Amino acid sequence: MAARQRLTQLQLQYQAGELDQLAFDSARARLAVPDGQGGFWMPDAQERWLYYDGQRWAPALPSWLAAPPVAMTARSAKTSPWLLLGGLALVVLVAGWFAWRSYGADFWGRSLLRAATPAPVVSATHPATPGADPLLPTLTPLAPLAPDIHPSASDGRLLWREDFDSDDGRWAGLESETSQVAVDQGQYVVTVRQPNKSTWTSDRRADTDAFFMLGDVLPLDEQRGSHGIIFLQSEAGYYRLEVDIDGRYRVRLRYEDAWREPLPWTAATSLRTGLTPNRLGVAVGAGQITLYANGHELGTLPEPLGLTGRAGVFVATDAAGHMHSAAFDNLKVYAPFDGPAEYTADQMQLIMDAGLPQSFALAQFEMPDGASVRHETWSYHDAGLAFLFEDGRYVTWEEAEALPPSTQPNAWRPDQFALGAPLSAWQPMFDADAWGLLGDETLLGLPLTLYTDGQVVLGFYEQALALVHAPAQLGGAP
Repeated sequence: MAARQRLTQLQLQYQAGELDQLAFDSARARLAVPDGQGGFWMPDAQERWLYYDGQRWAPALPSWLAAPPVAMTARSAKTSPWLLLGGLALVVLVAGWFAWRSYGADFWGRSLLRAATPAPVVSATHPATPGADPLLPTLTPLAPLAPDIHPSASDGRLLWREDFDSDDGRWAGLESETSQVAVDQGQYVVTVRQPNKSTWTSDRRADTDAFFMLGDVLPLDEQRGSHGIIFLQSEAGYYRLEVDIDGRYRVRLRYEDAWREPLPWTAATSLRTGLTPNRLGVAVGAGQITLYANGHELGTLPEPLGLTGRAGVFVATDAAGHMHSAAFDNLKVYAPFDGPAEYTADQMQLIMDAGLPQSFALAQFEMPDGASVRHETWSYHDAGLAFLFEDGRYVTWEEAEALPPSTQPNAWRPDQFALGAPLSAWQPMFDADAWGLLGDETLLGLPLTLYTDGQVVLGFYEQALALVHAPAQLGGAP
């Protein structure tokens, strides 16, 4: 908090002409904050955050926001004594929203609520947009594949995840004249040794036709070839999202013993070139495939074949390449994001970088012109960080208190809640043995009826959903 107050003082002095650019930059540099992975955060004169990855400063979005909802121990609604806890949390939530709306214009000396263009949401792990800054200290660069912030196997919303911390035999090793595959120092390393060959491996833990997958891939040489992820793999065929060291991508489809190319080689500014890692993502569902790289959407294409299958990784050489290697890490496959409230581009960039929030709070307010605005707070307790969105657009951040390592994510997702939906639409979604009435509460003059299933609190105003409080679970489910 002291750093933020100091920044505010510096900005006021800079805007008043008491500090020139050099003096402001020198003072601002002393506010640089290490991220624990060799990188540093620092604000610039335009009130954006910059991230230094060991090579350059780049505009990026810190993963900090308003204080997260208070965590609760998971228990059934009928035996839960936490009515006061849920009510107090909702009071804090509503009070926070009103205070934020009242004083947000003075937060950085200008209105964040009415910003015409949202701050760039760039991967905090590997910022994608180059940025110029006169102060470039010599810092230790990030590890090639930075681990993601969530503890292993902590999120029940995942179909599976793999960080290759140990070789449990699930991912096959291979040694032949044409290829080598092995788990090596916490990464899955795949090498192809002959031209026009490929090697791929898929995980057998989930056969599905709808999911969201992401993973990190790092090329280990500058040989001609490609690397990436495969999906919907079965005996019928599979898709593969390929990238190369030149910052290009394409999609190929193996079907009926022949190759097709739904999307040819295309250059993308969001792909990093050379021997640098890329975080790739694929969302599959409702007959459509959406492709992502480093938090940015690459494009979409139809999936008319109705394939069902597994996900995995691959490496390939072309006719001119005699060998190509790549390392893979941080693979995650989520259940499909098929709720009624679709994620925006800003939110998908955050999910690509940090995963789904461990807890979240949603609120709907009416503006003076009668329009409804959806506010969302996404909290990541293991990192002590969170984000705030308004109608899906990133607005601001605030430091948040971290919870104990035993904290487990809430089982619900933000996209599952359509604010304004009637009470009658929600009751059938919950187990009758868990769903229960908490009672009526008046929060800042707003009469609400509160219900819970033991994991999430729903507040209804005039029989319409107005508040959602989904805390992290201390100690996990009973």
